[in-house]
Amino acid sequence: MPELPEVETVCIALSKILNNSRVNNVEIFRKDLRWNINENLETGLKEKILKKPFRRGKYILIPTSKEHILLIHLGMSGIIKIISGEYNLSKHDHVKLNIETKENKYFSIVYNDPRRFGYVDFFHINKIENHFLLNKLGVEPLESGFTVLYLKKRISKKSQCVKNFIMDQNIIAGIGNIYASEILHRANIHPLRTVDKLKKEHLKSII
Repeated sequence: MPELPEVETVCIALSKILNNSRVNNVEIFRKDLRWNINENLETGLKEKILKKPFRRGKYILIPTSKEHILLIHLGMSGIIKIISGEYNLSKHDHVKLNIETKENKYFSIVYNDPRRFGYVDFFHINKIENHFLLNKLGVEPLESGFTVLYLKKRISKKSQCVKNFIMDQNIIAGIGNIYASEILHRANIHPLRTVDKLKKEHLKSII
């Protein structure tokens, strides 16, 4: 599954062409992803000006000039293709945006997902705090709020294993199985150790 670093990499790649680009056309080839794509995606996104993408947890968020957000969740197997020139539809392509950059260059942005565990959504920015995929996300591990004090508060009265704890998106946003294993290996903490047994130095090592 794409985790925080992979999603951040996709955001950086998209940022190079999406900022101030216009959506000329939207095509949906399959709506039944992990959740059904909303009917308003095609009509709502067309002709919108896209702004610089950013990441929240494992989600790609692309604002528009009309105060809407395009959300992309890559799920287990999703990828984003950035295509210049003609493009022939491939198996498992579910959504395609045709965009024109501010330099008058044309690209297709294609969401491909063999397992269909991902999602694409489009909503007004005033709904971002209450969006069902975003409203319970925990702290970003690269931001200042990720501290020993924060972890101690979240550990309180918990006895789960530390690996499950740091993979909980409601506690730390963006960390999945691969990076949880790497974090605990480098911190020299057994993944089955329960969080109530962690000392301050363990929390510092995890951070």
